[in-house]
Amino acid sequence: NTYAPVNELKLKYYSALNNQKISGLVIGTRPDCLSNDVLDLLEEINKDYFMWVELGLQTTKPDSMVKLNLCYNLNDFERATKELEKRNIKFVVHLILGLPDETKDDMLDSVRYVSKIKGLFNHGYFNPATITSDAEAIANGTKTFLTILRNNNPKARIIWATIPNSA
Repeated sequence: NTYAPVNELKLKYYSALNNQKISGLVIGTRPDCLSNDVLDLLEEINKDYFMWVELGLQTTKPDSMVKLNLCYNLNDFERATKELEKRNIKFVVHLILGLPDETKDDMLDSVRYVSKIKGLFNHGYFNPATITSDAEAIANGTKTFLTILRNNNPKARIIWATIPNSA
């Protein structure tokens, strides 16, 4: 994650990368935890190693964001994605489909929002049309677990899961 001072992160990240069995980093974080110093460090690492950032969004519905106590908003999220894209750092976005009090339209609004993010689809791993149609199947309850991504990269995959309302 990125929840420490940048000097501490640098020590941790490079300590891992100095292990010959490790070829890169996948870092999960929140949009509001990507300061310019952290982004500079990630950009530095990205030049020589595999780098992938997993960025939590969870939902675009403001009421749900407050209930989840996310501590960030869509402006923070958009800033983070623009900075990652500008620095050519691969990233994925986490959504939670099926949150309490969210409708099918709320879920699909979140997916549509994500499908328009510049930079998310630049690396050939994703197809916005497929993601939207798969999310609709999840929202309709016809799929509860779905692996979307393999696309010539066995190390990269996105897994979406929902819990049916009856659970």
